[in-house]
Amino acid sequence: EWKGWMQLMFILYHYFAAADIYNAIRLYIAAYVWMTGFGNFSYYYIKQDFTLVRFAQMMWRLNFFVFFVCVTMNNEYMLYYICPMHTFFTWLVYLTLWLRNHLNGSSVFLLLKMVMVTALTLALYHLPGAFRATFAPAAPLLAFHDPLHPEFTDALHEWYFRSKLDHLVWIFGMLCAFCFPWYDGCLEYLESFGRPTRIAMRATLLAAVFAIG
Repeated sequence: EWKGWMQLMFILYHYFAAADIYNAIRLYIAAYVWMTGFGNFSYYYIKQDFTLVRFAQMMWRLNFFVFFVCVTMNNEYMLYYICPMHTFFTWLVYLTLWLRNHLNGSSVFLLLKMVMVTALTLALYHLPGAFRATFAPAAPLLAFHDPLHPEFTDALHEWYFRSKLDHLVWIFGMLCAFCFPWYDGCLEYLESFGRPTRIAMRATLLAAVFAIG
C-alpha cells in the first residue's frame, strides 16, 4: 500500500504541477531509494543469489517500461530520473554484497564494506570533477536537456542534482536491513514477557521514538 499511495502522489504532483507538496514528494522519493537499499541487501544477504540471470531480471523490471516510453515518446531517459537512480543504486548494492561474498557471514566484514562504499560514494559526489569523470562515458544515456531551463548547459546537471539528493539514503537502507535480524530478535524477546511488562516496555519505546523524532 505504501508504494501505491506514493505513486498516486507522484502522478498528482506532476500532472497538476502541485509545487506545494514538493517536500512530501522528496520524502517519498527518498523512501523509494531507502527501499532499494533495504530490499536488495535483504535479498542478496539471505539468498546469496548473485547470478547474472537474476540481476538481469531486476534490470529489466526497473527499466523495461521507461525504455518503451522513451522510444515511443522520443523522450530522454533522464526525464524519468527515478529509474536511472534505482538502477544505479541497485548496481551499487549488488556490487557491495557481491564483492568477496563468501565472507558475507561476517558482520564485521559487512560493516567494513558498507564503510568503504560510503567513503567511495562521498568521494564520487564531493570530490571536484569525480562525478563528471565517472559518468562521462554514460553521458549520451544520462544527459538531459531541459527546455524550461536553458541556462543549464551541463548535460549531466540533472543526473548529478537528482542522484546527489539521495546519494546516502540507499546505504542507510542497507544498514537497516543489516540490523533488522537483531531488531526482530529484540521484538521476539519483548513478547516473551507478561502482558503488563510488554505494555510498559512498548510505551517506553514509543516515548523514546517520539523524543528522538
